[in-house]
Amino acid sequence: MKVTVIIPTYNRAAMLSGAIHSLLRQRRDADLDILVIDDGSTDGTAALLQTLAASHPQLRFLKQPTNLGVSQARNRGLAALLPETVVVTFLDSDDLSPPGRFAADLPLLINDPSLDLTYGRMMLVNASDIDPEALAPTAEARRLELVGIHLSAGLFRRSLIERIGNLCTDLIQAEDTDYLLRIFETECRFTETSTLCLYYLRHDSNTTNNNAEARRWFAAALLRSIQRRKANSSLVIRTPGFQIAAPQHSELDLMLPYTVVIPAFNAERTIEDCLASVLHQSRRPQQIIVVDDGSSDRTAALVSALASRPAAVPIHLLQQANQGPGRATSVGIRTAATPVVATLDADDLWLPEKMAQQLAILESQPEVALVGAWSRQFHHDQPDDGTGECRPGLLRSTISFRRAVFEAVGEIVDLPGRCGEMVDWLARLQEQGQAIVELEEVLTLRRITPGSLTHNRQDAQGRGFLAVAHRALLRRRQAQLDPNLEAPADHGPER
Repeated sequence: MKVTVIIPTYNRAAMLSGAIHSLLRQRRDADLDILVIDDGSTDGTAALLQTLAASHPQLRFLKQPTNLGVSQARNRGLAALLPETVVVTFLDSDDLSPPGRFAADLPLLINDPSLDLTYGRMMLVNASDIDPEALAPTAEARRLELVGIHLSAGLFRRSLIERIGNLCTDLIQAEDTDYLLRIFETECRFTETSTLCLYYLRHDSNTTNNNAEARRWFAAALLRSIQRRKANSSLVIRTPGFQIAAPQHSELDLMLPYTVVIPAFNAERTIEDCLASVLHQSRRPQQIIVVDDGSSDRTAALVSALASRPAAVPIHLLQQANQGPGRATSVGIRTAATPVVATLDADDLWLPEKMAQQLAILESQPEVALVGAWSRQFHHDQPDDGTGECRPGLLRSTISFRRAVFEAVGEIVDLPGRCGEMVDWLARLQEQGQAIVELEEVLTLRRITPGSLTHNRQDAQGRGFLAVAHRALLRRRQAQLDPNLEAPADHGPER
């Protein structure tokens, strides 16, 4: 199935190469026709396109005689579709296409001929936070993922594009908003996906940086939609769940990327569901680190298979001999490169808004070190039906925290019975006076599984919690002997 990607460009030679290469890296996922419309550029765009086209047969380019505007450029591309083109999408020359974008959504159109389009998600990120080699955000990058209004989020069947026609050329901005509204007014058949379809790069020369001007043109596009529907009562708009409000540069700078650390031991029955709940977060992580703690089942193989697939969120597998969940968690946290870390047991699940709500606290209250939430229990062989027991409490699966806190508090230490290691670590955190916020809302689903560390193991739990109490008592005695001595970071059990 031939996919034509239309890239309008004007004097963006410095960024155009990245946009094209972000598509070329996916040429095994789709039969790509990359069509660049040079809208009268006066920089090195023409020379760049000639060089790239000479070595990449997937690339075509056309040149406008003068700068006619982005809508005219896109329309020129629509007029130059190949006879064999079946699917059309767009990419701006200062943006990037994430890996796996076509592999995830194109099969939906291939397998369902009645589907008109797919529509996914986009990520806002500062251009300065893009790794030029990976063509992806760096580990430290601030970013926001959302369902935005952008042509790059869609894969459009050609028959739909031909029904809608050309983009309006009298809109200086929001021409893509107008076009998408015209599409969704036609009761087209679409599916909204969780695929990350676009890295939208924020920089000083974005045309939408003038907020008042952008809002004015956006309002004009909305008004046109209202007028069309008023004039024709058969038009009924049905859109994806657009998130209209977009942060400004200063707000984006405050957004904290995070890593998810999952210690896993013989978790073949649950690890895929666990990872799926992370990938379905409304604010997805920068990376996922699974630490296989010496499993003897297929845990490592399942994670490796998932990690090998093209995805917007990389999954990293670390393996070690069985040393306990505390050690496995610590290894994962030390590997994380983001300012925030969230931990999750391999048999538990997160609700979709878990991280968005906790990050909102960490971003707005810099004095807060750790955020927790409530959990709801469900039985391992039954889906959660919302009726399980809801409990407060700071658990590995309910917390998110600043990575600097881990450096201050020290390693998560495995205790007798392999229980209580998180209680001990959290107690040490509280003894340091670190600020904690617990959201009184269920954001985690806790699986009750026979054979797990905490199921029907009262003796082991008793030994673990006795060790927690003993260690806390020793720390208090040390503080009493020398009140001016700051409690050291803990790196292991007392000998």
